[in-house]
Amino acid sequence: MSRPADIFRSIWRWWAYFCGVVVLLLICLCVLATLKQSRKDKAFTQAELVPLASYVETFRDSQHRLPSEAEFQAWASTNRENRAVWYYAKKPAFMSDWGSPGRDFIVGAWRGEWTEYYRSWDKKTFDGDAN
Repeated sequence: MSRPADIFRSIWRWWAYFCGVVVLLLICLCVLATLKQSRKDKAFTQAELVPLASYVETFRDSQHRLPSEAEFQAWASTNRENRAVWYYAKKPAFMSDWGSPGRDFIVGAWRGEWTEYYRSWDKKTFDGDAN
């Protein structure tokens, strides 16, 4: 017959194994969720931000200047219809750094919960909290 101490150790051992498996499963779920969000972020950038940046770059290269806010909004109203988009040709207050004046810009699009922005000088995205 087993002693109570042996039974107690056996229960705790199985409990520790169970908890270890649960923690590993939680870690795996977090990694999978992060990978899924990363794919969504890349897809949003390609579908929403790259076309905005491409328009500004094409305009800049053909006209040798950045488009005005009115020119950008006129293009966006027909090409990005019913989408909230932003364009900054000059450093906005929420930015701590900036690329080359007169050449670089920021474009943004609403994601449903926040605005995602794209910087032309380093081709990176950020959520508007760049300070």
